[in-house]
Amino acid sequence: MLAVPGYFQVLRKTASKGVIGDLLALQFAIDMYERMNERLPDSLDDLGRVPRIDRWGNPYHYLPNTAKNWNNDRRLDQHQVPLNEDYDLFSAGPDGEWRKPLMNAKSHDDIVRADNGFYIGIALDH
Repeated sequence: MLAVPGYFQVLRKTASKGVIGDLLALQFAIDMYERMNERLPDSLDDLGRVPRIDRWGNPYHYLPNTAKNWNNDRRLDQHQVPLNEDYDLFSAGPDGEWRKPLMNAKSHDDIVRADNGFYIGIALDH
């Protein structure tokens, strides 16, 4: 019976790597859109054919710094500092739940873009 939990852990890590790849592709598409239009896209819909659903069946979350509620809705690290200055992009992880600060237990499994794209990975590891 010990093999079963290990199997699910491998599945979760594989899915997480796929989500990281999706976020890298989304980041590239957002950056290209910004270069071509001299502004960030309003939503992921502006990007055309890009992944919108993560490996767990949940939507990817995108919040540009142009959003009305940018100051209230942006993600925060363990020191309550915003993760990004340009835009937030993340998956709510396998449980599909998230909270604004990464230190909240509901956010630990999220896959996040942080440090203006220099980090993309599991929130708990950031």
